[in-house]
Amino acid sequence: MFYKIEKKLLFIIKFAPSLLIILLSIFTTYFIEQSYNQQLKDEINFTTNFYIKLNNEQLEEDIIKVQEYIENEDKNSQKKLKLYIKERVYEAHSIATKIYEDNKNTKSKEEIFQLIKTALGSIIYNEGRGYFFIDDINGFNLLQPLNKSLENTDLSETKDLKGYQFKKTIMQTIKDKSERFDTYYWPKNSDDKKAYEKISFYKYFAPYDIAIGTGEYIIDFEKRLKNEVLEYIHNLNKSSKSYIFILHSTGEMLLHQNELLIGKNTLSKSYIGNIENSKKFIQIAQKGGGFVSYTNSTLKGIDSYKKTSYIGTYQPWKWTIGTGYSNQALEKIIAKVKLSLEKKHDESFKEILIASSIITVLLLIASLVLSKYLETIFTNYKERIKEEEKEFRNLFEYITIGLSICDVKGNFINVNSAFHDMLGYKNKEELLKKSWYDISNDEFIKTEDKSFQELIAKKISTYTIEKSYIKEDGTHLDALITANLLRYKGEVHNILFSIIDITDIKAKDKLFFQQSKMASMGEMIANIAHQWRQPLSLISTASSGLKIQKEYDNLDDESFEKSLSAIVNATEYLSQTIEDFKNFFTPKEEKEFFSLNTLYEKTMMLVSGELIDKKIKIVPNIEDIELHSYQNDLIQILINIINNSKDAFKDKEGDKVIFIDASVTSEKNVILCIRDNAGGIAEDILPKIFEPYFTTKYKSNGTGIGLYMVMEIIQKHMNGTIKVENKSFEYQGKYYKGTEFVINIPSLD
Repeated sequence: MFYKIEKKLLFIIKFAPSLLIILLSIFTTYFIEQSYNQQLKDEINFTTNFYIKLNNEQLEEDIIKVQEYIENEDKNSQKKLKLYIKERVYEAHSIATKIYEDNKNTKSKEEIFQLIKTALGSIIYNEGRGYFFIDDINGFNLLQPLNKSLENTDLSETKDLKGYQFKKTIMQTIKDKSERFDTYYWPKNSDDKKAYEKISFYKYFAPYDIAIGTGEYIIDFEKRLKNEVLEYIHNLNKSSKSYIFILHSTGEMLLHQNELLIGKNTLSKSYIGNIENSKKFIQIAQKGGGFVSYTNSTLKGIDSYKKTSYIGTYQPWKWTIGTGYSNQALEKIIAKVKLSLEKKHDESFKEILIASSIITVLLLIASLVLSKYLETIFTNYKERIKEEEKEFRNLFEYITIGLSICDVKGNFINVNSAFHDMLGYKNKEELLKKSWYDISNDEFIKTEDKSFQELIAKKISTYTIEKSYIKEDGTHLDALITANLLRYKGEVHNILFSIIDITDIKAKDKLFFQQSKMASMGEMIANIAHQWRQPLSLISTASSGLKIQKEYDNLDDESFEKSLSAIVNATEYLSQTIEDFKNFFTPKEEKEFFSLNTLYEKTMMLVSGELIDKKIKIVPNIEDIELHSYQNDLIQILINIINNSKDAFKDKEGDKVIFIDASVTSEKNVILCIRDNAGGIAEDILPKIFEPYFTTKYKSNGTGIGLYMVMEIIQKHMNGTIKVENKSFEYQGKYYKGTEFVINIPSLD
């Protein structure tokens, strides 16, 4: 039987590789072709989508630029209007001043005033709407070019259509000998009952104790502004060969490539274009904008064609703004690219076929050589199996780790020498009569049996536990066991146990725990350093915000540079602080000379922003002392204690004050005293605050190692001491209770 199987194996070794290579070559070539075809389709789809997206993005960008231009012009319209009428009044004031100065020595004041009235009254601008008027301090109108009947009349009680007595404002301007802008509502003519908003400017003219003024209706100025905007976009269309059209929500065409359409109502039946397109454009604009595809027929001398446009809007003016491109032109570009891709694909596939054929031939030759080699080594296969089986049995039997094999009921099927020696049995036959239940300590059986049953049920694939075995002499063996499934044809066949005597290892657990605790502390400090990088990101973001403010002229250069420098300096310093804490247990920094005032200022630079936000006041009393110590560590100590106080103020109302005192003793020790008025720490908690992992916060808000680190730095790194207690004290006539930390750092010099 084995001989027949061996002959089949030899036949497979001789011919299977060659047959496999041929089949593999056929299937590989087929799948490569399919892959290339799919790749070609993907590239064509990608190219099509790319060009469509590129064109659409350009359309949207063009419309957004136009919208931003219109919005900017609209926002600045009143500013421009005010500047315009102010300049007109200044011109009139200059004319009046010139006339007065030229004639004051030769003519009477009445004659000179008539000359001024004649000169200013003859100046009419803004297509007949603009004129200059003169009022005196009593509210009498002295010049009204467009309504002579009002001249020399008392208008002091005149009100606009909303009841505002704007003439009183003019009289007050004269009394103040100043100038000012004013806004009131006035009809455009005597027959008009509707009030229109009007902006005016008055300027005091000293020689006659009068005010010279002019004004403009906002609606008239806005109309002129819209025409200027349309003219600008029209010129933009010509210069850039772009195509921007603008519709009013009423359907009036305000701007179009076909100038015959300008001024036409695109929603009327007489409109030569597609009314439905116009309705669609206006509807899209009212929804905020978007893309639309349609058939265009509005260009003179050009047949209808498919088009894609992006529609935007400027809602304050009820304008629909659009631009687009011809689908046909885009399709021609895509067709050229598609043809190029197909040609490239065909050439690449031909090269692959040639390479595949060459590789197939080479592999066939290699397979013949390999078959011969496999046939040679196959004859040695049986001997090798026998040797390996022998080696495996020796390994199982003589390995120093205890091994045992059990059936699914826990009965021992086989055990090695190491295992029965661990348990003190003379030979393994005595163990093979037992199960692992029989030799296990009762207190471990229930726990292990649960894992054993889960292993048999294939809910888990392995388990490891510490347990105690009962040796033959009745004593106990502490062991670490690992159980693994042995499968046969996918089903659980047996269970292999590996057993390690851990009696000696457990004696070292206490030392290992202490070492692990120190290592964990280093990891926590690294985590803190990682979490502290968020303020660095916020500071960098603030720096970017300042630059944006500068670009919009909201910040002067001096303040900008000063603020930016402060933020960058804080970022660099905070980054260095993080690195100092990451390396806390293996410090490399050297002592440095610095003053207590510098120490305080650097600390405040890091925490003052949040303290101000939470309305916490710092009261410093710092002696200007130079010391030789670890500046970064001292800063971190202050930050931790200040943060502890800040958290204590969370639910406190009223004054929130932190006092920081620094002085030097006769022994040249520095004493730092940090005290708050947050109410103090509960007496039962106070003794625990320097313990590692102790915290009164939720786990998401604190780790309980902040004050522990403070104590470690002071005691281990600086050979100092720290004490904490609750104190009652008086400040500005009020009595408070709070927590006081006192730090004593000796031998600083």
